[in-house]
Amino acid sequence: MEVLILTHGDCDGICSAALVKRLYPGSRIFFTHPHGILGDLKSQLTIETDKIFILDIALDEGIWRELVDELNRLSQEIDVTYIDHHPHPEGLEIDKLLFRYVWMKNVSTSEITYRHLYREDDIDVSRVALYGAIGDYSDETPFIKEMYNLWDKRMIYFEGGIISQALEGSRRNYDLKRKIVEILASNMLPSGYPEILDRAVEMTRNEEEMRIRLRDKMRVTRFIAYAIDVGGSVGRAAKYLMTIGKKPVGIAVEERRKLAVMSVRTYKGFIDLNRILRRTSIKFGGSGGGHEFAAGARVPLDKLNDFLEALDEEISRHVTS
Repeated sequence: MEVLILTHGDCDGICSAALVKRLYPGSRIFFTHPHGILGDLKSQLTIETDKIFILDIALDEGIWRELVDELNRLSQEIDVTYIDHHPHPEGLEIDKLLFRYVWMKNVSTSEITYRHLYREDDIDVSRVALYGAIGDYSDETPFIKEMYNLWDKRMIYFEGGIISQALEGSRRNYDLKRKIVEILASNMLPSGYPEILDRAVEMTRNEEEMRIRLRDKMRVTRFIAYAIDVGGSVGRAAKYLMTIGKKPVGIAVEERRKLAVMSVRTYKGFIDLNRILRRTSIKFGGSGGGHEFAAGARVPLDKLNDFLEALDEEISRHVTS
């Protein structure tokens, strides 16, 4: 039996993968993202694969229909489980899915994975779900609050913080990510591994330097503070840009060949970034989505300025309404 795990490479995705790998120690892990999941799925399948877990991967506006069709087809011969917490694309008919789709709103994928796969008395591994919830800023759900009673919260935050900081700026460091998955799947403490701890300290130092640089790199529109090539974590940079620019939306952009890949943040309850980015990015030949207050998008680099202008106008309409 071969178990294939396709997961997001952030803290929540890695903790979710560790929870699965603890139950299936020989499973093979591949890190992917919403825009690349379909191609990665096809490339990673082998004739021995008989169980697939897809974890913490949003259904991308541009390819989700094709991905769902492929998973429906594969599920005729392979046990497919898709665990996620991102908002659905408009038009997804969950009752017509042939594969197992485990979804909850406003919770981390780590929490969903733990609740789906483990009994409530599996106390030891419950802290892995807590680490993922912390990394996803989803650690105030009723279930997570209840699990905190099993542990010392200070220790959980310390270990969860180490994981989150070590992963920042490590987008393509797959060896590090697999190392953390193995550590967590074995229910060991990340702080016990000097390479993980040193990486977390280094990334924290780099993040502070990036935060200071953003003051010079930042540009603003009516509602957006943005910067290009921030030289660090785009997620963290987007959050800092909101604060520095005193704008309700922060956007950090990376230039990748001919693409502008961006992380977008706003305040909870201000606007629905997921809905706005899905609709706006596709008009410029791109894709986008995520959560209501934390999302991402990618558009052709030569369309970036037009996209930002259209996004600013779209935000204006929502604020007015």
